[in-house]
Amino acid sequence: METFAQRITKRRTTLGLTQREVAVAVGVPLSTYKEWEYGRRVQGERVYVKLSEILELNLRTLLTGEFQHEKDELIIKVQNAVKQMNEIKISLLSF
Repeated sequence: METFAQRITKRRTTLGLTQREVAVAVGVPLSTYKEWEYGRRVQGERVYVKLSEILELNLRTLLTGEFQHEKDELIIKVQNAVKQMNEIKISLLSF
């Protein structure tokens, strides 16, 4: 089973975010966020909620690595596809 640190690192890279971007979005110094990814620090409730929003994961998935339902995984895939389509749309409209 993946650790919390592995889950946030994997999800961050899947979303194409840098450690700095997530740190700024959560409102913590970059060094603090890096400690989370290295598994050296424990987070508080506020941070878990903010990370779940930024990384687009529900709290159960973020904390345990388990999806509550198969629907959660499908919803995430659909959300990612919609984001990619919007990015393509923006790129095409800029021509």
